[in-house]
Amino acid sequence: MKPILSALVLVLMATACGSRFQPSGDAADPEVQVQAPPEEEYQASEVSQAGNVPASGPTSIPNEIILSPTAPPIPTLLAPVVVSDEPEAPEDPVVAADIGVFATMPDNIATGQAAPDFDVRALENRTFTLSASRGSYVLVFPTVIGCGDCVFTMGQLAAAYSDYQDANLKLVLLNIYPEDVPETWGEYIDLYPELDAIWAVINGIDFVVDYEVRSLGTILLIDPDGRLVYRRNYSLGEEEFRQLFSLIIS
Repeated sequence: MKPILSALVLVLMATACGSRFQPSGDAADPEVQVQAPPEEEYQASEVSQAGNVPASGPTSIPNEIILSPTAPPIPTLLAPVVVSDEPEAPEDPVVAADIGVFATMPDNIATGQAAPDFDVRALENRTFTLSASRGSYVLVFPTVIGCGDCVFTMGQLAAAYSDYQDANLKLVLLNIYPEDVPETWGEYIDLYPELDAIWAVINGIDFVVDYEVRSLGTILLIDPDGRLVYRRNYSLGEEEFRQLFSLIIS
């Protein structure tokens, strides 16, 4: 009889109390309040839930809750927009190199600019000055004593020049080591007697800087008007020298 009486008591209590009991035993009591932490300890601006929360009802508990403090908004500073009624200036047009027939030479990087003047020490206490050679082509070959590749280039130059000795052309073999003297060229002069060249040495580094000589074997050709019409930063072979000389006499 006690179990039957206990069941009847529960039924009567449920009828009298109405909504105080949920129909499901798993539901949470609505009168139970969860107290939030004091405001001075936390301010929750974001609640990010990691993982997937099963949708089983209000009793589902998130796997992890991360509270981050609220940061004041950062004002965005915008640069003032300047509106101009003036049209944009057109870009400077690309000007083709004024080097004439020498534009046909492969790998020619000259632009026809005025060649910087220079003076150098030559044999027999003479001085060669570029500006004093206006009216003639001047081929300048910067090198140093003992450069093996440069000696090979001298041989190519000598082989090609033998057929163009009557051209309006001056050859300047230029030692760019200013501590040397012109007489150090003696062995090379004996080796290439067919080169009717000016064997010279620079007086300082001005020539190297003005002509931006960065590698041995550079070939420079200045025309009768004093313009640099041919430049290549590495050596030429005999046929290339012949092609260059043929343009001089054309």
